Amino acid sequence: MEPAQRRIIGDNVYHLAKIFEHGTEAVRLARHLKKRNHVILSRTSNGEWAVYHRPKSKSKEISLESMH
Repeated sequence: MEPAQRRIIGDNVYHLAKIFEHGTEAVRLARHLKKRNHVILSRTSNGEWAVYHRPKSKSKEISLESMH
């Protein structure tokens, strides 16, 4: 099963950046993205690592209302 392209946590929308087989590769990308983004690492159902991100700016890229 493929991970979702977006994850909603609270009222924030995180976008899938990339999927990795190894956690160390996912952490490397997460550290790079962390400079300008909020980042989440998530383990998929088949054992891979998904890296999600959203901008640190106050404005939200996609509002929840626009997703319905």
